Amino acid sequence: MLQVSGRLVLARFFAAGLTLLLQIVLARWVGAEELGIYVIVTSLAAVLAIFATMGFDAITGRFVARYRVKECHDLLAGFRISSLRHLLGASVALSGGFIVVILFLPKLVPTDLRTSFILGVIAAPIIGLMRINGAFANVSRCFQTGFLPDILMRPSLQLSLFVVLAWSFAESSVQIALYAFILAAILAALAQAALIKRWGILPDDGCTPVFETKLWRGAGLTMMVAAVLVNQIAEIDVLLLSGLLGHDQIAVFNVCFRLVAFVSFGIYAVYQTMLPDLSEAYARANWPEVQLVISRANFICVCGALIALIGLFVVGQFILGLFGNSFLAGYASLILLGCAQTFVAGVGPGAQLLMIAGFQNRCMIAYGTGLGCTVALNFLLVPSLGLEGAIYALVTGMVTSSLLLWYFARRHLELDVSICSPVRQYASLALSSAKARFG
Repeated sequence: MLQVSGRLVLARFFAAGLTLLLQIVLARWVGAEELGIYVIVTSLAAVLAIFATMGFDAITGRFVARYRVKECHDLLAGFRISSLRHLLGASVALSGGFIVVILFLPKLVPTDLRTSFILGVIAAPIIGLMRINGAFANVSRCFQTGFLPDILMRPSLQLSLFVVLAWSFAESSVQIALYAFILAAILAALAQAALIKRWGILPDDGCTPVFETKLWRGAGLTMMVAAVLVNQIAEIDVLLLSGLLGHDQIAVFNVCFRLVAFVSFGIYAVYQTMLPDLSEAYARANWPEVQLVISRANFICVCGALIALIGLFVVGQFILGLFGNSFLAGYASLILLGCAQTFVAGVGPGAQLLMIAGFQNRCMIAYGTGLGCTVALNFLLVPSLGLEGAIYALVTGMVTSSLLLWYFARRHLELDVSICSPVRQYASLALSSAKARFG
């Protein structure tokens, strides 16, 4: 399991690098303005994909595992059919609604951007299907089938298709990148579906399906909200900023965030590695061991974040320069985001501990409050400060969420998940040793 997790994390790093490379190519080929449009459209597709699944991807592990253990093949078949029906219904409603808005409300979407936004809306159901099929693969322990088509195959195909299409048409246009985005999603979804069928992951088609639609829908909608709050904050922020910032500034904002995201990927990998030990220690109510596991993770994450921050200081301007001279204006924003990510690493794995202890609702409160702060500060700061105001708003949201998670862990579990706990313990031991030595 650890080897599989390690390979998936490496694949995620590689995929993030491919996405960054694609954006470098786009920035050089079409400019910051067009890259900003691409970022907005793909963010819209990512958020709509979450809503299109109606949360069925997030609850697949819970219900499918239960039905398999109890050998309820009829409920398994019903759940699969219901997940696809909800995806189809939500996709038609969302896509149709957005296309109507795009076509008939020109004040909201300028005429020259209509085609780009329609392409993003069309891509959302395809990504949603990959999320649902990936969830079925993961619950069957086919993790590579569940994750790799989306996190690795899709960006690889997208980069290749973009180069081929751009070379063929000899034209600099963001729409070419979006066509590559859709085609890559379709090909990756087809490959994933073929693998799922090959490995026999789906329920048996021969049994009569039984439906618990009300139960599934209620659980799915709750988890859908959680998924948006936890995983799509950056995309929601980009969509909000599309009405407050110029497209070129959104491109700079996105590049800064994507660069710092490598640090968050590393922190996520460390937390995933320590989760089994943390879960077992918590189940045994071995609080010293729980604190030890957390302290170890904190030390690794903070050291890694500090090294990354130093790296941003040294090579940040060079990396931004790869995108173009206009991106150099984001250097101060990049450093500020790096500092914020280091602070988040130091506050510790509050969300992971709260999840293990069954306080998922506290995580939703923390992330929701952080998003609310970001939204409010965007309206207050961006009109006067521009890109810097957007960064201040995002950093405030990140810090607020992490502090609330730390507070909830301290209040409900009486555990300090921050780096301060081992530091205080070490200082206390050093002080006691000094007193014993010198009287």
